[in-house]
This record gives sequence, structure tokens and C-alpha cells, in this order.
Amino acid sequence: MLIHLDDSLRSHLDTLTGGEWDALNNLALAAREGNHFLLAPRPLTELLALRPQLGIRERALYRTLNARYTTIAGMTSQVQIWVRVSHNIIAEQVMIGQSREIRLPLSFFSTTTAVQPAILLCENLDDCYLIYEMARILARTLGLGNVRTVVDRRAGGGATTADVAEDILVAGDRLLVTIVDSDRETPGGSLGETARTTRRVFSERSPAVGELVIIQGRELENLLPDEFYRSEFGHHVDHGESVDVITALEAVGCGVARLHIDVKEGLKLEAILSQESVPDDFVVVWGLVVVAVAERRLPVNESCVACAAAGQCANPQACTCLLTGANRMNLLALGAEAWRENGLGLLRTLPHCLESAFTEVARAAFDWGCAASLQSA
Repeated sequence: MLIHLDDSLRSHLDTLTGGEWDALNNLALAAREGNHFLLAPRPLTELLALRPQLGIRERALYRTLNARYTTIAGMTSQVQIWVRVSHNIIAEQVMIGQSREIRLPLSFFSTTTAVQPAILLCENLDDCYLIYEMARILARTLGLGNVRTVVDRRAGGGATTADVAEDILVAGDRLLVTIVDSDRETPGGSLGETARTTRRVFSERSPAVGELVIIQGRELENLLPDEFYRSEFGHHVDHGESVDVITALEAVGCGVARLHIDVKEGLKLEAILSQESVPDDFVVVWGLVVVAVAERRLPVNESCVACAAAGQCANPQACTCLLTGANRMNLLALGAEAWRENGLGLLRTLPHCLESAFTEVARAAFDWGCAASLQSA
């Protein structure tokens, strides 16, 4: 993460405690090892480079920061959340325009635990690996390919993600970004149990050192680009027809459904038509899909067209109107590999309806994992 030492620390150097000097040593270590991106104003680094309370290598690191200040100072405009370290302040997050500043006392970093890479906590490690690759690609599109993304990837175990997050927040000595699926069937639909309990933990803890991102769509699989599905499953005997439907949704005005379709479990037309007393946004999302089916604008069979036009399923007990079949292959692992091999190419095929959700997730991982490989001393 971008950690900025506030210039006000200069006026407190003569009264710092041993723990606070440990913090300055630890932050230099974190920068040298590439765990975080450390920034400090020149007047402060000039003094730190001379202080005997710091180790030889740590003083050299601050001297390096001083020499490179003009080059690296611009990083503050490239991230949307960062840490500002001052003396004896209350830990809090403050909005500055569209960005957020985490304000922490120097003493927070007095242990080596606190300067370890930020924890990226997801429901499973495959989520973490995919999001990590998304963040790397986002950095390249921002022209920041030399900025590393460094995170400590943790699996919450699905339903136990909230408990894992709470344990980390209670310990209070690590930076934490948690990203979970929403499991929403529609934008305004109810959250899944994991998202609800994790949100409650963050709400009750009001963490200064944590962020929770609930995916805008249904789950991370929804954010995989169309080209991924085409290349991996377009000619697959069991999934080819499903891919045709999934990748056609935005083109026929059903882009929101692209975000909320259940790729893993699949979708039968009967599941839409049998819904009763649905909220308005269910009609907006899935009603448009039904219309597209009835008008033959989606590549489905004639029985689907007939049922959609009639507004009811002709055979609810044995519905054959399969819009998309279940795909329980490890889409996240395959997706992470695809991003590694052809990230920029995939990004160019990302449907417009997915751009905001993709950017939010990738940006969170990039900002919390922002680190420099250029600050070794």
C-alpha cells in the first residue's frame, strides 16, 4: 500500500519513543523488501537518513527516498486509498474528494507484523489469485506496470469468511481488504449469507485499517470477459450453447443479466417465468431476457421462444428450456491463468456492463497491494 510519512513527524523526532523508532525502521524494511510503497517528503527523509536510532540499511533507504522523491511523489495521484502516518493521531479513514486516506499513528507500525503486505481475504484462494491478476492488468492499463501488487492472500473458507475477517480486525495489526461475492440475483436483490455476515462484521468493527468490497454482480465468475468464455468453452460439447447466450446478453440489451446470471448453476427459462411477486428490478433484469428470447434475439431453441412468448412454462415438471447449462469447472483458476497469459487482450473484450464491477475489484486489490520494486538500498 502507499504509505506516506507526514512531514509533521519532523517536529517530533527528538521525542519519539523506542517503539516509534522501531516503526520507522520497520517501514524502511517494508519498502526495501517491496511490501509497500513508502513515500516521505525530502525535509523529513534528510533528517531520517542521519538518525542513529535507525539501522545503517534503513538510513540508506531513507536517503534513497530523498533522491527519488521527484520521481515517486506522483504516485499519490495514481491510487485512490493510501495511508498517512503522523504522530499520536486517532486511527481513522477520511474521504478526500473521491479518494480515501487512512490516518494512522506511527506507533501502529512498531511491530514487524504491521508492515507485512496487506491481507487480501476472499472466500477461497482461487478468488485471490484471479483478483491478483486483475489488479496487475489494471496497473498496466494505468501505465504503472513497474508498480508491484503485493498481497498476503488468504482464504476465508466461504461461510467462515466473516469469522476470519473479524479475527484479523480484532487483532488490529494488519491492513486488510476483503472481497466477497454478493450472490445477488438482481442489483437490488438480497445479499448472500457470506456477504451479509461479513458486512455486519465490518460495520460493527468500523475498521480504520480495513475495507470490504462486495462484488457488484452475482459472483466473481460474472466478471470474466466474454473472450474467456468463448476461448475456453465456445466449442465445448456441453457448454458451447451456454457461451452463445452469455456472450450475447449485452448486445441484446440485457447487460445487467450478464452480471447476475448464475454461471455455475445454469439457468432455465422456467426459473424466471415461475417467479411470483417479484421486485421491480427483477422484471427489469430478467423480463428483458424473456422478451429477448421471445423475439429470437438470443440463440435458444424454439420451445424456449414459445414459452417466453406465452409468459409461462409449457412443462414446469420437466422444463427443457435451458438458457445456460451448469458449468462447475474451476472457472476462477482457468480465468487467473487466462489473465496471466493474455490479460490485455481479454480486457479489450470486457463487456461495457462489466467494466465498473471489474474496475472496483481490481482497483481495491491494486491500491491495498501497491508496492515498489525500485526502492531497494
